[in-house]
Amino acid sequence: MKTLEVKKDDLIDNLNIIKNKLNGKTEVIAVIKANGMGLGLVEYTKFLVEQEIHFFAVANSEEAIVLRQNEIKENILMMSEVVDEIELETLIKNDVILTVGSLNEKEKIAKVANRLNQKAEVHVKIDTGFARYGFLYNDEAILEAVEPTENVKVTGCFTHFSKTIDEKWTRLQFSRFQNVISKIKEVNPGIKCHCCNSTAFLKYEDMWLDFVRLGSCIQGRVLENPLGLKKIGRLKSEIILIKNIPKGYNISYSNEYTAPHDMRLAVVNVRIYGWF
Repeated sequence: MKTLEVKKDDLIDNLNIIKNKLNGKTEVIAVIKANGMGLGLVEYTKFLVEQEIHFFAVANSEEAIVLRQNEIKENILMMSEVVDEIELETLIKNDVILTVGSLNEKEKIAKVANRLNQKAEVHVKIDTGFARYGFLYNDEAILEAVEPTENVKVTGCFTHFSKTIDEKWTRLQFSRFQNVISKIKEVNPGIKCHCCNSTAFLKYEDMWLDFVRLGSCIQGRVLENPLGLKKIGRLKSEIILIKNIPKGYNISYSNEYTAPHDMRLAVVNVRIYGWF
């Protein structure tokens, strides 16, 4: 039998540790992409709601809609841009916060929102050195993007760090973002900002801003663990085959490992069915 065992008490402890560290200064956006970071999208999200987490981030439209279909009413940020107007219509109807990374994207959202006669909420993405979604940090069009329009409400802006273990580089990205924020606030004073992922949250308290986006650290899966977060589960399975292989025999895709000597090898089934 294959089972992912999750210790809910340890999850709760981790959340309490994180909340105590934040001390009301900053709110949590829980990142629940990739099937709830492996713990089951709907079940994990509902658990987090019970622990008074009320803002979530997903990576694709399907995740957002599944949450709405399962009566998750909290804020949901769609972190990637959407190009299809039918998809945008579905997201706007379901009150999903959209990401804007270009003026064309904002115009497209406005077009769909106007057609629906419904206000769309958006966060503007700033590219400070990742080269993925978003306005380049020195693009003057950012100021136009953060201006609210009739049916587009701009409530946030954010960036992604590309290598948080590299403090010099991360601080350069943060400096770029701060410069953008100072200009944005002149146009949209109420806008809220976020940049920290789990590692940045643990390493750079001065970068927390209005929100921190936390995924892996809630589950205790961190490179550095200054807060004493707990690893919240384990995968239990069974050995389905034991075989002997000779020295020099290649193992797995791309010949990833070569046996340095005659070895006894165990094959374990790791397909996951759910969490308990």
